[in-house]
Amino acid sequence: MKNPYSYADVPDRELEKLADKWFFERARSAENPFRPSFADDILSGQKLLHDVYNAYAYGDTVKIVYIKCARRLEKPFTGFYSTEPEKRVIPKTIGCSEYFPLVRLCTLDDVRKCENARFSQSISRTKARVFELAACNEFQYFCTFTQDEKLRDRFDLSDFRKDFAQLVRNINRGRETKIKYLLIPEQHKNGAWHMHGLLSGLQSDDLRPFELTENIPERLKKMIRSGTAVYDWTRYRRAFGYFTCTEIESREACAKYVTKYISKDLQKTVRESGEHLFFASQGLKGRQTLIKNCADPCPVEKWDFENDFIRISEMPRAAFEGLQNGGSK
Repeated sequence: MKNPYSYADVPDRELEKLADKWFFERARSAENPFRPSFADDILSGQKLLHDVYNAYAYGDTVKIVYIKCARRLEKPFTGFYSTEPEKRVIPKTIGCSEYFPLVRLCTLDDVRKCENARFSQSISRTKARVFELAACNEFQYFCTFTQDEKLRDRFDLSDFRKDFAQLVRNINRGRETKIKYLLIPEQHKNGAWHMHGLLSGLQSDDLRPFELTENIPERLKKMIRSGTAVYDWTRYRRAFGYFTCTEIESREACAKYVTKYISKDLQKTVRESGEHLFFASQGLKGRQTLIKNCADPCPVEKWDFENDFIRISEMPRAAFEGLQNGGSK
């Protein structure tokens, strides 16, 4: 009978796909329950992957992700079994490809740890996607969107999403420059929802600057006194409620800041409502892949982050292009 855990006949490119998958999943979450040697165990002693690196452009910033190779093994993976027979043992599929399945027997504690790891990975993926959209699109304003209980049901997130999207569609009709948005919901302690997010495409007559004589929070008055303009979006306020926005000074800094609103509490409450962790316009730009799975020597020597599986470095695009042309590392 053919050994289901033999990888000698698996094409290199399929083996690399599998290893890449596990490297990234392990790198995303420190709570991942699989022991550090797991990705090595799935590789036959006959196989050795090359280090590769990828480069992605987020607007004017480039992120370089260096994936370390798998170490050579003396014997192929043969499976894991519980060493505590008094615990209930159940089968758990942990990975597969069109060539072979990977199945382990694990305890209920293992399953709970695995679910926690998936939860953390889901939040990490959402943060990465929000950062990507915020950094790769030319948003102009950082905004806070509230809802007036006299105008709306502040506890219905689904209605807000639908009605806000319709408001933007109505305004965009006949406009050459369209309004685009990226919104993240946040829940008050009483369960009501408000939003934080980014906007672009608003025209000068859409916004009205707040004045010190108005009844606004003291923190906004301090911003105005310091020279920061704070704006009201009249059409939103009339349909939904209170609104404030300020101009974005640094796209990258703003993109990093807005991801802080993605949290475990948000994941739980939003999923319970059946909605998404963020709302975004259609057609927003994503990151640009500059280099994919390159096995040549990486020109970067200084890294911002490193663990057993990956290295990551961020730098201005001009600096990265200089490295490719033989500049300083």
